[in-house]
Amino acid sequence: MGRKLSVLFTASEADPFIKVGGLGDVAGSLPGAILSLNPKDRADTAIDIRLVIPYHSMINVSGSEIKHICQFPVQFQEVDQPIDVYLTELNNLPVYLLSSEWIHSSDRVYDQDVIRAAKKYMLFSKAVAMLPEVLGWQVDILHANDWHTALSIPITYALGKKNVRTVFSIHNLPFMGSETRGMLSDFHIAPSTHPQLPDWARELPLPMASDAADKVVAVSPTYAREIMTPEFGCDLDPFFFSIQDKLTGILNGINYSTWNPSADKSISQNFDIDHIEKRMQNKRFLQDKFNLPRKDDAALFIVISRFDKQKGIDLIIQSLKQLEGGLWQAILLGSGDIVLERMSQELAMTMLDQVHSENCYNANLSHQLYAGGDMILMPSRYEPCGLAQMIAMRYGCIPLARATGGLKDSIMSFEQDPDHATGFLFDQASADALTTTIQQALNIYAQKNKWENIQKNAMKMDFSWDSSARKYIQLYRKLEARQ
Repeated sequence: MGRKLSVLFTASEADPFIKVGGLGDVAGSLPGAILSLNPKDRADTAIDIRLVIPYHSMINVSGSEIKHICQFPVQFQEVDQPIDVYLTELNNLPVYLLSSEWIHSSDRVYDQDVIRAAKKYMLFSKAVAMLPEVLGWQVDILHANDWHTALSIPITYALGKKNVRTVFSIHNLPFMGSETRGMLSDFHIAPSTHPQLPDWARELPLPMASDAADKVVAVSPTYAREIMTPEFGCDLDPFFFSIQDKLTGILNGINYSTWNPSADKSISQNFDIDHIEKRMQNKRFLQDKFNLPRKDDAALFIVISRFDKQKGIDLIIQSLKQLEGGLWQAILLGSGDIVLERMSQELAMTMLDQVHSENCYNANLSHQLYAGGDMILMPSRYEPCGLAQMIAMRYGCIPLARATGGLKDSIMSFEQDPDHATGFLFDQASADALTTTIQQALNIYAQKNKWENIQKNAMKMDFSWDSSARKYIQLYRKLEARQ
């Protein structure tokens, strides 16, 4: 009977310890899903997967037993920086927390001080590469995510770990780690030499990891294809095209325990696919909460998003202005770009009976919006994966989205297949295209039987992590077979 396949999974954040964005959902769910699928009675096919994240100062470890394991040095320039290793567990998943003065003194996961951010994550990445040897643990697969942990892959090979296979996941290509420019030599790291990489990209963590890794995974199949094109490739499309044999796409999932309309304690009225009529109470709750007229037949649009041009928030605001006076209402939740926040507030002030905007992060309210909204608007200019559309469908809230990235992979468009539709898709990133799609959806919304069929189709979809986890296990196994 053989040895378990050992996997070290590393990221900058992981729910419930700390979460800023979608990466926190992934790192907090995927390793555990892989662990739960392990055949525990067969050591030759089981996977020993462990998670490692920075021990951020604001990390939530309440209720968790934390054990200090050891300390080891990581060299910066010619000075040793001590790294403390702590161990805890998340539902039987071993989790390592790496701490140093640079990590713990930072008051944010993603620092606005670019030099501090670069030093923190370069130090962490080098520590991750050294960790298995420090622990006396033979790692077969190192799986890194985004630029913050990307350098752990080329450093692993620079340390002579030729038997380690590596996977690099790209969650958001434009963020390549430009913060680290000019600092590689401080950590004794050599830049990439790939001929298809532009000179400016050879010393950035994300391109370097994409070059060095055995497998590169975009977080949806469509996004994997898109980054090989000029529109989405951020001037690296020739490089990604040249490595297409090792580039793949695996759609992310969502946590079905967290997002469960039949048991969600945050919402006014629980419901399921067999009692979909109970959703109406959640809609009325929102109308009352935000002083919108209680109109059962008015479609309630929701927006749950970072306020950023990438997310098409400006397109939503323009489109709602075009639709003023129709039988609809809208509640916008999110923060980010100050200009977009102000535009959303101005829209709400001029359309008091139709629009409300909450410019903040509010977890409970997001649950309530998914449960009470009729449609979620997602006109993203690009969307590597997207989780909001999956959560919305779980709650019978129908996505109206641009056909890009994971949105295209997860939504069956009404225009393509009315009987099996789970939402509405459009091609152009424009307010006019969004308005046209909204008008089409409003027409179907008025036809109760057709709308309920779309809702039930959406609620039947399986976006649990099990499906994604199986694909990652297959990927790990294929890499193991190459050793």
